[in-house]
Amino acid sequence: DIGDPGAEAMAGGRRRGGRCRGDKEAAREASDEKAPKRRGRGSQGIKPEHDEVLLCIESLYQDKLKPFGRILRKRVAERAVVPPFVPGSTTELPDVDVKHLKDVCLASDSLEIMPEEGGDWSATFKDRDQHFVDIYSSEDDYSPAIWQAATQYFEQLPEEDALLPGGRYSCAQALLQRQLDFLKGFSLGE
Repeated sequence: DIGDPGAEAMAGGRRRGGRCRGDKEAAREASDEKAPKRRGRGSQGIKPEHDEVLLCIESLYQDKLKPFGRILRKRVAERAVVPPFVPGSTTELPDVDVKHLKDVCLASDSLEIMPEEGGDWSATFKDRDQHFVDIYSSEDDYSPAIWQAATQYFEQLPEEDALLPGGRYSCAQALLQRQLDFLKGFSLGE
């Protein structure tokens, strides 16, 4: 009987509260089960602890990337994903509470916080030299052999491997992940 709620429940058409379980809802639940687990996520995003922020900044120093707020936020998100984030993957990174992140940096005796162009900020170690790659520099510090190897790689690259993520940071991560001979010895920033 169409008007019988018991018949609808047995047919799987309706649940308590009169809502239908649609394909979108079932797909969302299935994808939630496969989604990477995230640590420390709050209502406005991840709220990293002081030590985690310092580790993220240290990793950016190793990559020769100045710890701008926007880059530090990405690094915090990458380190928060479980299983570990793989550059160039389709893993969606969690949000980071940027206000909390900056507050942690401001409260640290180890860090110097400086305003940067475009409303951004940077967090550098007070007691460390800064040897960062200037991503805006027009100087070419790379040998012709490096450029020739890069040209050859991209010209011979199969179409299915030619798609790289947008943005310098993400693209550099994806290329580094490929462990290309002509990039050996270079940091992410280089």
